[in-house]
Amino acid sequence: MPKRLVAVGDIVYVTLDFHAPVTALDAATGEIIETYEDTEHVDEIICRDGYLILSIYHKAQAPSSGNRAAVRKSVCVVDTDSGKVLWKHGDYPGLRSRADAGEPFSRLELIAGERHAFLVDSEFLIALDLKTGHEVWRKTRPPASEFVVDRYGVRMSDQCVLVHQDGVVLLAQPEMKIPDSWHTIPEPSTHTRRTRAS
Repeated sequence: MPKRLVAVGDIVYVTLDFHAPVTALDAATGEIIETYEDTEHVDEIICRDGYLILSIYHKAQAPSSGNRAAVRKSVCVVDTDSGKVLWKHGDYPGLRSRADAGEPFSRLELIAGERHAFLVDSEFLIALDLKTGHEVWRKTRPPASEFVVDRYGVRMSDQCVLVHQDGVVLLAQPEMKIPDSWHTIPEPSTHTRRTRAS
């Protein structure tokens, strides 16, 4: 749940229950300003230029009872002024950073540029048009062998980070070199991929 709370000016955007829709709160008083319809089952919230960009499970989720495949998700954009969902798009498998009962709870590592929303899933780095949801491009993730640190239930190979700055999208992706090590980022000269975007 680390990406379900966003503060912008004097407004806080948050889910008030695990499966609840996104709610806007007055940051000073905690009073509800608005609850956005059709935003249930959100897992990630980011905000840029009056748009809420959300990663949403297709249905309510519970810890795995055996099936550990990544639960697929959509990306949704809400106009904070009108409160309307502008679009909902996709069926993405996401990154599975856990290797235990929480394994199905994937994430898309959402970020936003001036005109695009970006995500990374199990296979691709993807850019979506922020106003329409149309896929602008997709790039194959650099190859990485799956590696799980069993004693912690962590899938290190999906501990990726996505960053956008000055029209460039950067992907940091672990590469295991030492068993059970947390120091896994590869040498930049061999695996860094720079993608121009905005």
